Amino acid sequence: MAKEWDELIEVIQLMANTFELDRLLPEITRATRNLLGCVNAHIFLHEPGQTGYQLQTQGSALHQLGGIENPAFNELLLPLSSQQGELFGILQAIKPPGVTFSETERKRAVLLGGLVAIGIKRQMLWTEARQKATFEREMQRARQMVDALIPCEPLTFEGYEFSGRLVPASLTGGDLYDIFPLDDGSIGLLVADATGHGIDSTLLVTECRAIIRALFQRRSNLAKVIERANRLMCGPLDRAERFVTLLLGVIDSRRHRFTYVNGGQGLAFHRRTGGRLVTLPPSGLPLGVLAEAPFTTRSIRLEPDDLLFLGTDGLLEWRDTTGAMYGEERLAEMLRKAETLSPPELIEKVFSDAKAFAKTAPNQDDVTLVAVKRCK
Repeated sequence: MAKEWDELIEVIQLMANTFELDRLLPEITRATRNLLGCVNAHIFLHEPGQTGYQLQTQGSALHQLGGIENPAFNELLLPLSSQQGELFGILQAIKPPGVTFSETERKRAVLLGGLVAIGIKRQMLWTEARQKATFEREMQRARQMVDALIPCEPLTFEGYEFSGRLVPASLTGGDLYDIFPLDDGSIGLLVADATGHGIDSTLLVTECRAIIRALFQRRSNLAKVIERANRLMCGPLDRAERFVTLLLGVIDSRRHRFTYVNGGQGLAFHRRTGGRLVTLPPSGLPLGVLAEAPFTTRSIRLEPDDLLFLGTDGLLEWRDTTGAMYGEERLAEMLRKAETLSPPELIEKVFSDAKAFAKTAPNQDDVTLVAVKRCK
């Protein structure tokens, strides 16, 4: 009897000192064989997202749980449950042919099953917490990577003032904007939104930015840049089952013309002097939809005090506690009344208005806004 209790104490000590299931489970099956006089023992655990229970310990399983019983062997199945009654596993003890479990062995089995359930569940929760912490650190690094790509303010190029802000709905998202000088003195402007959320959307939209910047180093024709970027992105986007809406434009600061391609970006306004708003309509498909998709460039003149206000649909679709969306009309009214505000002040005011509208409801999608104003 003393030997059996020593065996049990060893298991208890091991469960207290290790957080590694791979080390703990073989020791539990060894102790089960010794305590109950078994020829074999197995642990089956329920894996999240899977049906049934998966064998966790090595050895020759005499038959799988739920299969056809083998009358040549006598087995004892011990449920492994949490304190809340959640069945998460089964401990299987197997006797040789013709040998039954004694009453004493059955009592030991009940005690062992209770202790094992506590130990395994503790280790499972610890593993889950460690994996979650690792995942969150990786997501935080991805967020920092995107933040490092966002232009630093204040941004002032000759004759123009810029401002932008990206507010992700989670640690990682699919929005990005970029403002960058070109070799000929023009200013590149990009607002992009990859469908979906998570690290894959973040990687795709940052890849899109990198490709566009690289292409501008080799050519200045906007139509050629967007067409080539689309062909290069079609493969990765197709594999990820994503696409990227974007507005890509170039400001000629000498001629004061804005030439752009709108690939499905819904929030794009040109505010002229006097508060008149003009929508910059789509002129092509989002990237990744069709490899040989045509793109049309459009051009507008920017007069003194004219404003470009660009963004992603996360602002327009921001909902309040009743489910109503912020919407284009509310934004348009705000832009008409804010002619005297600088780009940073305007973006701050729009975000403040959106938060006041939504009350306590958080944004469910990333929100990106970019404002560009021609100085007098």
